[in-house]
Amino acid sequence: MAVPKISGQTSLKLGASVMNSRVVGRLLNAIPRTHRPCGMILMWGLFPIFVLFTPEGFAKRSEKPTHCNTCTVQMKSGRGVWVRNPKRAFGRKATIDLFLAAVETVRTTFSGTPDLMVGDISFQHGGRMRPHRSHRDGRDIDAGFYFRNGRARRYFAKPRGRSLDLARTWTLFNALIATGQVEFIFVSYRIQRALHRYAQKQGVSKRKLRRFFQWPRHWRRRVGIIRWERGHDDHFHVRFRPKVKEASRRELLKGE
Repeated sequence: MAVPKISGQTSLKLGASVMNSRVVGRLLNAIPRTHRPCGMILMWGLFPIFVLFTPEGFAKRSEKPTHCNTCTVQMKSGRGVWVRNPKRAFGRKATIDLFLAAVETVRTTFSGTPDLMVGDISFQHGGRMRPHRSHRDGRDIDAGFYFRNGRARRYFAKPRGRSLDLARTWTLFNALIATGQVEFIFVSYRIQRALHRYAQKQGVSKRKLRRFFQWPRHWRRRVGIIRWERGHDDHFHVRFRPKVKEASRRELLKGE
């Protein structure tokens, strides 16, 4: 009769089960005989908990999940950006290159452009990044706005009145969308309206405006590349497509 082979991981689980079953047996021996039936029902109900809370189980739960094997490129301060926390600024190579190329478009269009503050992207190799629901796979970037006073910000600031530099901000958004690899740009509804009106004055066609912006449609309508999402009053969030094409990056750099 052939003996089935047991892997090392399976043997560890069996050993943990036996160890915990012995613990259950000792607990049952401490219970009077008249109460053992109730004690057995209680112990068998708690048995899965004993099995789960083994050293192997703790080690498995403490492992940091890996969601992105390509999140190995770190965005660093320079080339028109200032990175707030480099440890939280890892992304895919194409994502980082496309974003920096769009920033470079703004710098070449407007002289004296201050550095753009960049917040969270992803951890190295991805994984959960609190407090975000996204930023797990290197294709989400949080960044601040350009302001009319020309000062570089070291924190996210909510534009008030006419403090937002519409020309530079719209040039950045337009350059990102022009790559063809941006899925969404999340920003407040009020800033959408200001950018929409500015782009309209610059001669952008109605067809493009309707495709680019969620505004003037209701903020609950899931339409447009630039759209509302809660918590984006003091910064914007750009999300690239799951599979970013390097060809788009080359075309963008060629057009500068």
